[in-house]
Amino acid sequence: MFLAKCQSEGMSARVLGIGVCLLVVLAPPSATARPTRAGRLPGACFRRATEPAVAACLRPTFRRAAAAGRVAETLDELEAAVRRGDLDDCHALAHELGHLVVARVRSVQRALGAGGTQCSDGYQHGVVEAAAGLAAGPKTCARRRSEELRDACFHALGHRYMYEAQHDAARALQLCRSRLGPFGGAARCEDGVLMENSMQYMRLGGSLYGLHAPHACDGLHLSGELRFTCYAEIGEVGMFVFRHRLDRVRPVCARVQIRFGRRACLQGAREELDLVRARRSG
Repeated sequence: MFLAKCQSEGMSARVLGIGVCLLVVLAPPSATARPTRAGRLPGACFRRATEPAVAACLRPTFRRAAAAGRVAETLDELEAAVRRGDLDDCHALAHELGHLVVARVRSVQRALGAGGTQCSDGYQHGVVEAAAGLAAGPKTCARRRSEELRDACFHALGHRYMYEAQHDAARALQLCRSRLGPFGGAARCEDGVLMENSMQYMRLGGSLYGLHAPHACDGLHLSGELRFTCYAEIGEVGMFVFRHRLDRVRPVCARVQIRFGRRACLQGAREELDLVRARRSG
């Protein structure tokens, strides 16, 4: 499946957020326009060309929702926008919301309790990912009340360990094994590491993602399932970047140097497309 820098096409760190540093200029409301309810998602944001641009546009609304205690309602609105077809997907956007809530409440337990499993656990991922220094670790995950929430928490720790390791994936994978081994969550943590390994380039925007992400697995010397997952995440994350347009992700996968990696990248992209289609139809 992530930190605050600006680049062309809009970049900010997803810690992290996937928001970008853009100025969003909105037309002033007409004199007869009804006032916007706090936390209401502006539909104009959904029409932005890339996921980072959508996140940048929604960030002020997310901040207001965090301040007003409307986190769960905002997550519900994101899911409703996906079901209507107004929004491509909300997983990465929910990560962004989780980061903003943590920054405001400065409490992992309060932040986790403010939202549920909406957007394929995206909010839960974002909270744990952003909770460095707030005593959120494997024990916190193990105490979550359901298997789904525990799983989401372990996965999010993988994203966070990538930041701790300064995006040294080999070191972050080692942290997953040493810290989560006793809790049975190491594999999900490793998935989080390898997702973040591609998501770090998501913040650069579409064009630069296409240049840098195909090399995300170069030099990692992975084997077995981890090797496949690393390349598959290039395609999966590419689907977020390009709003689930497979035709835009194919050229990204084609730039992966090895044949195995190109196949895995495309498989990851197709599996993500199948998931989002299933969510929309359900």
